[in-house]
Amino acid sequence: MFLSTFEGANAPFNWDTDIKAVLAARGLPVYFVPMFNQWQAPAPNAYPFVDGLFRWTNPSLGFAADIKVDADYAALRAASGKTWMAGVAPWFFTHYNSKNWGNPEDDQIFFDKWERLLELNPDFIELVTWNDHGESSYLGPVEGVIDDQTWARLSHDALLDLSSYYHTAFKTGRKPTITEEKAYYFYRTHSLNAKATNDPLGLPEEMKTQKDHIFVITMLASAATVVIKSGSKTYDPISVPAGLHKIGVPFQQGAQTVTVLRGNTQVMSGTGATPISDHIQLYNGNIVAGMMTANGGQVTVPDTTTVSTTSTAVTTSTAATTSTAATNSGACPNQDRYQRKDCQKTNQQSCEAANCCWGPLEEGSGQPWCYINPASVACANQDRYQRKDCQKTNQQSCEAANCCWSPLEEGSGEPWCYIKP
Repeated sequence: MFLSTFEGANAPFNWDTDIKAVLAARGLPVYFVPMFNQWQAPAPNAYPFVDGLFRWTNPSLGFAADIKVDADYAALRAASGKTWMAGVAPWFFTHYNSKNWGNPEDDQIFFDKWERLLELNPDFIELVTWNDHGESSYLGPVEGVIDDQTWARLSHDALLDLSSYYHTAFKTGRKPTITEEKAYYFYRTHSLNAKATNDPLGLPEEMKTQKDHIFVITMLASAATVVIKSGSKTYDPISVPAGLHKIGVPFQQGAQTVTVLRGNTQVMSGTGATPISDHIQLYNGNIVAGMMTANGGQVTVPDTTTVSTTSTAVTTSTAATTSTAATNSGACPNQDRYQRKDCQKTNQQSCEAANCCWGPLEEGSGQPWCYINPASVACANQDRYQRKDCQKTNQQSCEAANCCWSPLEEGSGEPWCYIKP
């Protein structure tokens, strides 16, 4: 049995005689790798009864100091003759009266940590965590989030997918050949300058060292360029090499779209499920993560910030990835709360009588509950890189699907038939 802990060095019992020996006597010999100290490596002879030592991850130290402790644990193996298990987490943020802190390592916490751990070569690596929604360190689906964890309804599924690359690199000792090109992106949903209207806890101090950036990690077989459109600002193309590479640019409020190009050909493109907005009631230092693939388009990551949280399966689709909210059934599609156009009706009956969509939000949200049905909106000619493919190949089938038809030059790579913006 492989047994580990979170803390427990000062437990009111003896790990060796009360736990290990008892289990061994019952036919369950234990390989014991506890986490007794996340701040610094212990002395080589500090815990003679353990088989290895687990070092959690501690972003509060800052990335350089955090990695220094990992390196100390790596060196401890030779001195102690024990194995070392490292920890890697996608993010940290929590917002309770009892603990209100963020992630001072910012974008370095995951990608940079994985890269450094491959160099240090621990004996084991633990993903920290699967479902600790309260501290935003989850890699599993947004499932079982309790009502007061309002910050934990943002998907990290894309970062779990990214981990699979590193799993292979760690287990085989070499980075795998990239056979499926992908791109990942993540960002916070409001800037550090946002002023929450109903949050007595305030912005955690640790967040104030973070950058108001959208970050992109490309996984490419050959070099390409990345175009990032953040809100109303479109950045100049950024050249990225083959392999894994991370870039970041300052974000603007609004939708976040990442497009990968080779020459004039689009390789893949995706838009984040949740737009950035500084119109907030509560601070949220968590991130939303998304991804897209060259072969399958964008991986759908629903916005779970306004609906009950259920398991979110990762599925591949080239359809639009926008945030969703509960709406009336029938012709009304779910629409991002920040894209809603107010229908000026105050109850469901009058809203639906006006052929508008009814989709309640939390009280005091500031966005309309009754909004104009986007399916009834006329087509507008849309920036080719913002188009969401409607999967129709001719004008007749496109318009029959209530999508927009606008031809481009032959071989352009962007959809001629696209979902209404």
